[in-house]
Amino acid sequence: MIDILVRLMFIAALTELGLSLTQVEQCHSRDCMQLIEKKSRDILNIDWKPLSVFPEEAKRFK
Repeated sequence: MIDILVRLMFIAALTELGLSLTQVEQCHSRDCMQLIEKKSRDILNIDWKPLSVFPEEAKRFK
């Protein structure tokens, strides 16, 4: 059961990257590995914006 869960998690992660399982299995070149790394960095890059809890304080720092 855990094996199936891990496989489903792996397939879901590949789907987030826009890749299929066959593309990863056939990926043996350096260019292909760099493509996977670039896509994963694009997914993991979060554009953080500050959250203002106290609007008066936020106005003071602008």
